[in-house]
Amino acid sequence: MIKMIATDMNKTFLDSNNSFDKSRFNSLMEKIKQQNIKFVVASGGGFSKLSELFGENSKYLDFVTQNGAVIYQNNQILNVDDIKQSDLEKTLQLIKNNFSNDIRGIIISGIKNNYVDQSIDDKSFNLLTSYYNNIVKVNNIYDINQVKIDDKIIKIGVTFNQSINNNVKIQAMREMLPEKLSSLNSGFNTELIGNEKNDKKYGIECLLDFYNINSDELVVFGDNENDLGMLEMTKNSYAMKNGIDEVKKVSNYVTKYDNNESGVLETIEDILG
Repeated sequence: MIKMIATDMNKTFLDSNNSFDKSRFNSLMEKIKQQNIKFVVASGGGFSKLSELFGENSKYLDFVTQNGAVIYQNNQILNVDDIKQSDLEKTLQLIKNNFSNDIRGIIISGIKNNYVDQSIDDKSFNLLTSYYNNIVKVNNIYDINQVKIDDKIIKIGVTFNQSINNNVKIQAMREMLPEKLSSLNSGFNTELIGNEKNDKKYGIECLLDFYNINSDELVVFGDNENDLGMLEMTKNSYAMKNGIDEVKKVSNYVTKYDNNESGVLETIEDILG
């Protein structure tokens, strides 16, 4: 019996226009609520933009945001794990000293706001607004301080330039991170850096414990590296048709349709009957 459904967003639930079939989802949500199934949005993004996408339905959903760093239940924070200021400073300095010529930009996510450098160009800033709300420009992104901005920092997003050497550079950055931090790729040449234990798997485990649901009662959808942990949690794991090969290898199923064909909604409809 299925009691929880968790899905990644970008390139999984959302199409290439960062949208989804809302009418179809609204109809499906009625069935989900009738069957007392928990629907979890699991994403590297922040709560504000994610909840906005779902409108009125957001109050019926749970959110694993920032790759597991912040978990929301009934629109209230259930758990948060912010980055220590010392680790934040070390990470920003190693990026500045070693990779500043290799990256397009940095966005630092807090509970309240998302922060970018004031030098960001209009095109890049407008693109970020498709994925983040509450974007604030700061004088120097490398000198950001949690006390001064009165916010808890939970993720550092580093977007690399398109390059054949990206994998080498990303691996080098990962090896240089402070001991308690780790990085996962979220697509679009972007690495999301946060506390080591924080991933979507950790966030979903917290919700499973909260609702007293076991992993065999969980269905999961994903397409990219930062979905691997949660896909390995359950036998009911679905890689997207458009997902990377590594995701397909760890999943028990592959969706018949891709993200531009409402692959998640199609599969849920088949599962629920």
